[in-house]
Amino acid sequence: MNLLRVFVLGVVMGWLPAAAWAATLSTGNASFGNSDSVTVQKTALRTSSSNQIGMSSSSFPNGYIFPPTNLVTENTSSVALTLSSANGFTLSNAGYGIPYRVYADASYSTVLNGGVQTEFYGRLVSKDRYSATFNLYFQTTAGANVPVGVYRDTINVRWDYKLCTAVVYYWCNYNDAGSGTTVVNVELVVAKGCQISSAPDVNFGTRALVASFTPVTQSVTLTCGPGQAYRTYFTDGDHYDGAWKRMVQGSASLQYNLYVPGTGTPWDSRNKQGGTGTGQPQSLPYTAQVNAAQPEQPAGAYGDSVSIVVEY
Repeated sequence: MNLLRVFVLGVVMGWLPAAAWAATLSTGNASFGNSDSVTVQKTALRTSSSNQIGMSSSSFPNGYIFPPTNLVTENTSSVALTLSSANGFTLSNAGYGIPYRVYADASYSTVLNGGVQTEFYGRLVSKDRYSATFNLYFQTTAGANVPVGVYRDTINVRWDYKLCTAVVYYWCNYNDAGSGTTVVNVELVVAKGCQISSAPDVNFGTRALVASFTPVTQSVTLTCGPGQAYRTYFTDGDHYDGAWKRMVQGSASLQYNLYVPGTGTPWDSRNKQGGTGTGQPQSLPYTAQVNAAQPEQPAGAYGDSVSIVVEY
């Protein structure tokens, strides 16, 4: 009777399903860091996250992430990822968004689309017998016209894996498979930004008399982030005399100034002009005028160097 009980117990245990196991899963966060609003609009930014899968050496002393080649395998190892995004793969803040994509490779050629399972086992890099790492790569889409702020998204990563958890007589056991979910927090901090894209030279032309020089209308092209307040001014140049900028040739000079259009107000550090960015290029016109009341000067080519300064 005792032998019969032992035999029956053995049959019952033989039909129990294999217990599920849980791999150690980790995903690193992806930060694009800080970038100004103009750069965000014009440039595709990139970053990456480091991720890892492993198994417990104490629970699976005969397990392998990468089985030795002399083992007979009844199946193949697999680590598949499926991504989903809280904001549709858009970094969001207060109704504004910066689209981005996730890639499986450093060449940014294999896109990981939401809801599509992608095999990653071939991309794993062995860390040791019981763990391996791989990267996910992120790239924004240029063209987003967004104000200053912190833009975020959350990606849920579902892992479906099947690894060699035990070796018996040179056979690799794949009976145990599992799955899990981790989270990747994606973030980009958009900072204040302005960019001068065009500041052409001013040429008064050639005249015989000082009073013959006519005013020249010119403009600077400036781009600042939407809603970004700024102030601009022209420097005094290399030869300022306290009232006038001066173009020089040797010891001779011609007085001139740069003015706010339609006014007699010099556009300089003492009369800064304000504005608000739109995220699009803005033309800032000004008038350059030679002092017609100054004494005549010797013939020659006169020059000066002036900078446009943007404060924001």
